[in-house]
Amino acid sequence: MAHFHVKTKKGRPYLYVREIARVNGKPKVISQTYIGTPEKVAGLVRGRDEDVVTLKVEEFGALWLSCEIDRDIDLCGLIDRIVARADRETGPSIGEYFLYGVLNRMVHAVSKNKLASWYRSTAIQHIRPVGIDELTSQRYWEKWDRVSEADLRKIANAFFERIWHVEAPSADCLLFDTTTYSTYFAQDLAATPLERFEPVDTPGNRQLMTEGKHAECLLAYRTRGDYWGKERAVIVTYNPASHRKQEYTFNDKLEAMRQQLLSMRAKVRDKAPLWRNEDAVRQRYLRLCVRMHMPHELYELTFTHSQAGLSMNFRKNAYLVGRKQAMFGKSVIITDNTDWTTSDIVQANLDRWQVEDRFRLSKDDELVGVSPVRHWTDSKIRCHLFTCVAAMTYLRRIELKLAAAGINRTAADIMQDMRRLHQVLSLKQGERKPRRRLETPSKTQAGVLSAFGYRVDASGVLQQTGR
Repeated sequence: MAHFHVKTKKGRPYLYVREIARVNGKPKVISQTYIGTPEKVAGLVRGRDEDVVTLKVEEFGALWLSCEIDRDIDLCGLIDRIVARADRETGPSIGEYFLYGVLNRMVHAVSKNKLASWYRSTAIQHIRPVGIDELTSQRYWEKWDRVSEADLRKIANAFFERIWHVEAPSADCLLFDTTTYSTYFAQDLAATPLERFEPVDTPGNRQLMTEGKHAECLLAYRTRGDYWGKERAVIVTYNPASHRKQEYTFNDKLEAMRQQLLSMRAKVRDKAPLWRNEDAVRQRYLRLCVRMHMPHELYELTFTHSQAGLSMNFRKNAYLVGRKQAMFGKSVIITDNTDWTTSDIVQANLDRWQVEDRFRLSKDDELVGVSPVRHWTDSKIRCHLFTCVAAMTYLRRIELKLAAAGINRTAADIMQDMRRLHQVLSLKQGERKPRRRLETPSKTQAGVLSAFGYRVDASGVLQQTGR
């Protein structure tokens, strides 16, 4: 509970609002807000100023929601059972360091250097108290250095076993996406003439046909083949829109590579410094290909050594370029569900967008924020990546929880909205003690609270609804 606290400095009293809670089982000051002189507060109490004075405003909604979704998983307890406290270890446990990292990445991802500062702007001490001053990058390094690869494997297994238990998902197929390797896996299939492809009966195609856009329909060709020691159904799909997009991007990059190679050839010809060594020039070309995410084999470089020095030429490998182009718009699906219809197989593959959407979320600067990693050793990188995956998992659980209540919103939208639900420390005219209350939630915020079985009453207190 909030109370006034007087500090005397150089014989003069100064008033603070101080709040105390138990952290690691011990009473600790979790919040201290400077108010002013006792005379100022006396004036507030007598009503000489406005009716209600706001002393402090803190983020509440999104952070509370993040803690709520962890309630039935208990990530902290799960980890602490695997990596227990060391002798004489003080401060938050290893499990808490993981949890507070996860909570931050669910709401507003910041570096470990900024973590304590961010938490001070929130109502974390009234949601799940922690020694904020201990949440430093140095302490994270020390704590995470104790987590071995074997420990983290146990943690991940226990975490997802718990997720599986509480969510009880249905699973009638497993999708394994080998996007990076497909170019080398099914070239003969990719060369199948489009005349052998047929439109697939999917909701998307039916909509396109209704609109008269038959040429935009997803096409498929079905066959069989022996893969991984078993005969399996093989579906090759062709998407005209993807073909156009990939062709445009590919040709644009191919031309950019040609221009770079022309510039490189000129520098070699002019005997420019640092351009007189064949291996060094080749390495520059390889680095260019990596930056552009293009295969280096698309252009062949040749070098000639003579008395005049080094010369360079290049040519496009038309055969490899053609094979690359043959894959545009195409995907190869291989499955042992040979009794499924082509439409069912294709639709299951299309539904993988839900997984891809999660990984797009991992690149969000605000939520999850896998990059930049900001860690330099394997153990800490592994721990960082686990916190990101756990955050993604919890955000998806929030989406599913709301969807079950008839609220279909993205995690990014939910968290951005809930961040605007604040907790306010204020002093009301005539009262002798400050109090905390939540702002009146918006309709969308109230919907989220209701889906989790809570509401904010007339006095600004969060109450369970008994759902």
